[in-house]
Amino acid sequence: MPQSYQQWIPAIISIASDAAEAILAVQSRESYETNTKSDKSPVTEADLLSDRIIQAGLLQLDPSLPYLSEEGQVFPLTKRATWDRFWLIDPLDGTRDFIKGGKEFVINIALIENHVPVLGVIAVPHQQAIYWAVKGQGAFYQKIGEPARALRLKKGEPSALTLTLSRNIDHLQGSERALLERLPPATFIHCSSALKFCLLAAGEAHIYPRFGTVCEWDIAAGHILVEEAGGEVVDLAGLPIRYNLNETLDKTGFYAVSSVDLVASCCG
Repeated sequence: MPQSYQQWIPAIISIASDAAEAILAVQSRESYETNTKSDKSPVTEADLLSDRIIQAGLLQLDPSLPYLSEEGQVFPLTKRATWDRFWLIDPLDGTRDFIKGGKEFVINIALIENHVPVLGVIAVPHQQAIYWAVKGQGAFYQKIGEPARALRLKKGEPSALTLTLSRNIDHLQGSERALLERLPPATFIHCSSALKFCLLAAGEAHIYPRFGTVCEWDIAAGHILVEEAGGEVVDLAGLPIRYNLNETLDKTGFYAVSSVDLVASCCG
């Protein structure tokens, strides 16, 4: 693990903070441009502005590293397969929440090396907070103007689990119900975006289950954050998640958990 990854953290925090300020400035306006992408998901000028800020900042850190973003070109696997390291970015995760005037959207910045995340930064603009992790160096949280603190996961008690679920789930679906049948009684925290990874890493929840399609840029930064805080992130079969191996960047779901023991419980 190159020492430069840890040394990059202050610069990446500054980049993410600049992008967060730009996003908040757009959201505070009476109107801003919003369009619909080919996959029917929304994109705003805040998404695109954040992407430009992040790309320009990361280019200064290492001009040789490829940049793969939700708001940029998705290169074919024949090209991506030659990448040993690359940036994987969601410049505004939770665009629907942003459009509604919500406060739970985040910025995801991850560095992938040999198909696994080795660095992750998640900025939460409305909290003026940054979560980050570097492989082998631990996970941390810092509110702007305050000292950083290490993150440690909440270890589950058999009679008291907390799950964090999407705010878009109005009622429990079949997959969620099947999971709950395998677990002890649980309480729920509903929120949007990769903020759910942050809640897990900060010890506020035990399990973040995700069923259905999710893109790699949605989970990479949260993946290493949870792992470095002492947890696990696996696919729905309980296997390790690896990145940039397929033509599509979609994943079919995952479990992020606070302990290895919960993997078996989730996977049945």
